Amino acid sequence: MTKAVLGSTPLYFLSLFRAPSGVIGELERIRKNFFGGGGGECNKSSFAWVKWKTILKPFHKGGLNVGCLKDMNHALLAKWWWRFRVENGTFWNKVIRSIYGSEGGCGGREEVGSGRGGSVWRNIVGVGRCIDGSGISFSESFRKVVGEGRDTRFWEDVWLGDKSLKEEFPRICRLDSSWGIGEVISEKGEWVEGRWRWLWSWRRDPRGRELGELSGWTPCRGKKDAWDWDLDPGKGFSVRKMRGLLADVGRGAAEGCKTVWSRLVPRKVNVFVWRVRLGRIPTRVLLDKRGIDLDSVLCPRCGEYSEDIDHALLNCEVVKNLWLKVGNWWNKPMNGVVSVSQLLSEDEELIHNHIDKARWVGVKWVFLYLLWSNRNSLVFRNEKKELNGCFFEWQRVAFEWISSKSKGGCGDWFSWLAGEG
Repeated sequence: MTKAVLGSTPLYFLSLFRAPSGVIGELERIRKNFFGGGGGECNKSSFAWVKWKTILKPFHKGGLNVGCLKDMNHALLAKWWWRFRVENGTFWNKVIRSIYGSEGGCGGREEVGSGRGGSVWRNIVGVGRCIDGSGISFSESFRKVVGEGRDTRFWEDVWLGDKSLKEEFPRICRLDSSWGIGEVISEKGEWVEGRWRWLWSWRRDPRGRELGELSGWTPCRGKKDAWDWDLDPGKGFSVRKMRGLLADVGRGAAEGCKTVWSRLVPRKVNVFVWRVRLGRIPTRVLLDKRGIDLDSVLCPRCGEYSEDIDHALLNCEVVKNLWLKVGNWWNKPMNGVVSVSQLLSEDEELIHNHIDKARWVGVKWVFLYLLWSNRNSLVFRNEKKELNGCFFEWQRVAFEWISSKSKGGCGDWFSWLAGEG
C-alpha cells in the first residue's frame, strides 16, 4: 500500500518537475507514518522498530524495496533524456532543439546555457548531470544501433565505439567538408553491386589508420536505426531499472543479509518474517530493553521463561509441540531446531528450488505469522486459544494463502493434509 498509493499519488508532478528537498522530505514523512500504522498525534508516542532508510533499501541490501521518492523523481525525469532521442521529430522535441540547440543539453558533455530564471527542461538536464555525479555514467549511456543509417548522424551520434566520432577523431572531423550539417550515415556512402562504399569529401586526405574501423563496417538493409541504453543493453530505458541503479549507489551499505521474499505468501507475512530475521518484533525482552515499563518479561503463554524471539516463536513448550506437528505433517525433522534463525537458515535456497520446497518455506512463514497473531490476541484481548486446537485451522489458512498464489494451486485439500502440497 505504501508503494502503490502514497508512492504513485504525486507521480504526475514528479515525472515533470524536480521536487525540492523539503517537499520530498515531507512526503517521505507521510509515507513513514503510514507504514508505521499511524500518523499525526496518534503516532507521536510510538517508535520505529526498523529505520525508514532500511525499509527503503532494495531487497539485496536487506530492505523492503520500497524505494525513496527522490530516486523515483530522478528516474522519471531521466526518462525525458530517452524520450528526447526516440521521439525525434515531434513538436515538443523541435521546440526544445530550437531553444537549447540540436542536442538539447543532453549530448554527452554538452551543457544547457545558464540563462535567467529556471526552466523545466533545464532542471531535467540538471538531473541527468546529478545522476552522473552519483557514479552512474548516465549522460553517455545512450547509443545508436545502426540499421540503414537514415536516422543516425555520422559524426555527432555514438554508434561506433564508446564515443561519437566527433569526440574520438576531432581532427579528422574538421577535415570533412560536410561536417557541421548533421549528415547521416546513409548520406556518407552508397551501395555498389551489393557492397557498401564510403563517399568522402575531405579538405585533405587524413593520415594513418584513424578511420580504419569503418573499412569493414556496412549498414543493414531493411533495418531501421534505433536507440539502445548501455545501462540495460537490448531493453532500452526503463524507470524501474534507473530507480534500481540509483538505489544501489544511494542507499548505503547492506543491512545484514539480503531480504528473502516469497511470492507464495501474502506481503504481511513476508514483512513479518523480514522483521523476525532482523530481530525487530516487540517481544517483552526487547520492549524492556527499550525502556518500556512492563509488569513482567515472562512469556505470556507459559509464564516460566523470558519472552525473546526464539522463545516466543519456537522454544516455548506449547509452541515447540506445535512445530513438532508441523514437522511430522511435512516429514521434516524439527527436534534439532533450537533457534528461529536456524529454522529460516535454508529458506533463500529452498525458495528458488523445487515448488514443493518453496511451499514448505511458505508453510513455516505462515505458521510463524499466525503464532505471533495468536500471541497478540492473548496479550491484548485475553483470547486464550490452545495451539493444539489451532493446528487444523492454520493448515487451512496456509492452504488458502499458498494455493491462491501458486501456479496450478496446491492440489486437493486431502493431499495437502497428507503433506503432499
